[in-house]
Amino acid sequence: MEERKEKRIEYFDNLKILAVFLVLVAHASIAYIPQKSWYFKDGSVEQSLIYLVTPFTIFPVAVFFLISGYFSKSRMKKIGYLSYMKARLIRLGIPFLIFLPISNLIFFYTVYKTSPPLYDSYFKYLLSNLLILFSGSHLWFLSFLLFISLSYALISYFFNYALSFMKKSIQNFFPSLSITIIILMFLITHFFRMKYSDDYAIFAFDFFRFKPVLAPIFIGSFIFGVLLFKNEFYMRLNSKWGLVLLFLGLFSGYLYDNLFYGLQYFSNFYVADLLETALFFLLGLCTTIGVLILFREKFNHQNEFFKKLTRNVYPIYIVHSPIVVYLQFLLLNYRLPGFVKFLLVFTSASILSFLVTNYLMQRINFFKKILF
Repeated sequence: MEERKEKRIEYFDNLKILAVFLVLVAHASIAYIPQKSWYFKDGSVEQSLIYLVTPFTIFPVAVFFLISGYFSKSRMKKIGYLSYMKARLIRLGIPFLIFLPISNLIFFYTVYKTSPPLYDSYFKYLLSNLLILFSGSHLWFLSFLLFISLSYALISYFFNYALSFMKKSIQNFFPSLSITIIILMFLITHFFRMKYSDDYAIFAFDFFRFKPVLAPIFIGSFIFGVLLFKNEFYMRLNSKWGLVLLFLGLFSGYLYDNLFYGLQYFSNFYVADLLETALFFLLGLCTTIGVLILFREKFNHQNEFFKKLTRNVYPIYIVHSPIVVYLQFLLLNYRLPGFVKFLLVFTSASILSFLVTNYLMQRINFFKKILF
């Protein structure tokens, strides 16, 4: 997410609001989808919710990486490499270290309560499993974005002269450069998909977590954000292009969720895997770029309420998941349809997350300085 002192671009702000609530939609629905892993499973199954999880797991997070990349270039130029890296460490690193154990206390309380009774108390459970407080959670986004931001700053610093020489070339050859990046990220994504499942996560030092299958899409989104900054080619793409790309992305997501296994009956496994990767990649790329163009053309203004929501996007992302999981836990023993539970969790978690961040966290000076 971009630095707070940058000039506001209102369609970016509106896009961030959409993205954070789509993340809420995805997390609120996972407990009711049997084939998705979660802290616990609810017996109230709603299979149709899977159509919310696949696109809303990729697109909103890709948007956050793209916007962060867009503002990184100007921010680094304005305050310098070291100040940029320090600002990223404060903005992303400190909230990660504070809220990771707090979130996990809530997550694993629900795991403890829904698992076979192997311990007399939650306290004993924690003592026997202390490292779980620092295991990956929804805050992987902060650590991964921090890693990418610092890497970008170091690469920019060491290759400053080369990048300065290439600046005009990047503007002139943006389409071909973009295609090159797309092909490269597609090939890396396909390589990872051959080795890992979509939900497989790699852990480093217990708390740094990322999914290899999704990493190329998010890194590519950050790079695209850097390239899009004041780019004339991007500014010439109108809302018709946005609609075409959005349709292509959503249609690819539909095919990915519905038709892939059927492809294996008409082709060999390698071709089917390649087509699956293509659909998966198009879902992330086309949806993100399409919505970005549409918001630039159609939703480039804000009223006071949306400005208030914008200030709360980052802290809402940080606090929403523990609230979602605990609400799902509270509804566990109620015999309601899965879709009804999803709606209750999503609505309640959205309201509670906003209330906690806007009326509680914003009143604490420490959080106000680094989160708002």
